[in-house]
Amino acid sequence: MQMVKNIIIVMILLPLFAIMLMPKKEIYYKLEEQLKQKSIVISNEKLKDTLFGLTIEHPEIYFNGAKVARAESIEIWSLLAYTDIDIVGAKIVEGMPIHADITSANIKHTILSPLNLELEADTSLGGVNGDISLMDRTVSIAIDNNGSKKGFEKYLKKGKEGWKYESRF
Repeated sequence: MQMVKNIIIVMILLPLFAIMLMPKKEIYYKLEEQLKQKSIVISNEKLKDTLFGLTIEHPEIYFNGAKVARAESIEIWSLLAYTDIDIVGAKIVEGMPIHADITSANIKHTILSPLNLELEADTSLGGVNGDISLMDRTVSIAIDNNGSKKGFEKYLKKGKEGWKYESRF
């Protein structure tokens, strides 16, 4: 009985220690390399390892050399089977054709649904809920009737419960 108890303890603790000792910054730098191939560069960020994740403070996002957005922080928290990304204070920079502020956003990924991401956010457009399907390469986002949609009307469809954005990538 003691051996079964020890095996169960090891099976629980081993994945937790693997996550805690995982080279999170190196994984982030590998992600940056992949984004750079798509002309997306994240710069001026400060990285902080946390017990089960990584905090990225004050990142600036560039696309094709032009600064398009900045954020106060991005926190990535993972237990391998479940990943949670929190974005706080993201702003599209002035001068972009469209402008929106994201007070807070949350993106979730679970092993139970490995090809889908769930999105929830509070933005200057209103409350946002959506799904991103990696298999179908589609984005489907519902936006409530709160907030200004100025400049976004041509991208959105009006529905009974609010606005909807759908796209493929």
